[in-house]
Amino acid sequence: MWDVILGILFLLIFIIIIREEYIRRKYEVVVKSIKEIHYNAYFSVMWFLIAVMYLPTDSIREFNNNELREITDSIPFFTVAILHLISGLRRNLINEYGIITHNAQVKWKKVLNYEWNDKIKKKRNKEYYILKLLIRTNKFDKKVFGSDERKIFFKIPIEDREKVEEYLNRKLNTWEI
Repeated sequence: MWDVILGILFLLIFIIIIREEYIRRKYEVVVKSIKEIHYNAYFSVMWFLIAVMYLPTDSIREFNNNELREITDSIPFFTVAILHLISGLRRNLINEYGIITHNAQVKWKKVLNYEWNDKIKKKRNKEYYILKLLIRTNKFDKKVFGSDERKIFFKIPIEDREKVEEYLNRKLNTWEI
């Protein structure tokens, strides 16, 4: 029974990875945020360590059923570690689908408003503006966090601000909110 649950978990995580990659590649990208490592990448180290704890410490050449079970038990943890590593190293982006961050994919019809921080910031010789997007949350988030709205922050390179501004005005005026 445990093997079936682990198999389903592995399959669900694999589907999440494939779906996100499909959305990232299918739709034309308007802008990517500046490159930075998200905390998900650091979580992947924790998941890798948990997965390694499930591996047998004896010689791996001589398998018995118990050691094989321990190896299969570590597969979901390795999968979650890879998922966190992939999402932590990717950039947030704005595309035709909507807003794609490290932790969420938001369609345009859920974007309520946006505003720019007019102060130019600098990180590693890259200057950028901070774009704050206000999005409508789903029913689960509303019950758990008690709010209808959530803020998403993007670090947009200076040279892309006008392009993003024009695109956001066009997209947000298309949807009735």
